[in-house]
Amino acid sequence: MRYPLLGILTLTTLWRGLQAGATLFGLLVVLPARVPLGPVAYAQFARVSDLGPGRIVDPVMGIAGFALTLATFGAAMLSPTRRSTRMLLGAATGVAMLVGITTLMAAPTMWRVGDAPDDPAVLSPLLQQFVAWSTARMALNQLVFIVTLAAPVLR
Repeated sequence: MRYPLLGILTLTTLWRGLQAGATLFGLLVVLPARVPLGPVAYAQFARVSDLGPGRIVDPVMGIAGFALTLATFGAAMLSPTRRSTRMLLGAATGVAMLVGITTLMAAPTMWRVGDAPDDPAVLSPLLQQFVAWSTARMALNQLVFIVTLAAPVLR
């Protein structure tokens, strides 16, 4: 593996590791808090977190993560590197696209939570839909990290 590829692969792996850690926390701590809090309290929390700083942090993290993953795959395709490395980075890029698709489904649902009244009958189905898409998105983020991490390890 050449040094330019190793550099961008290292940066991508670190970025994806940061994303994986944040989404694992969301998957294991934040999303399950919805049940004991109830829909109104959870919606109020989401309005100040997901719809507060999350409006900027989440898109920056997601778009940068996808761009780095795609750039790393492109660099691998242009570098004299093992086929297994290219395949793993191609798989990571494909899974990263799925992360984007699930995000495009989850985000508008959260925006509707932001506009919805504090009525459990209105919020509950919206939050269930958000949790379903977010669970898939967060699990896929874990997979992108694992596959990206595997690229230099299994080379």
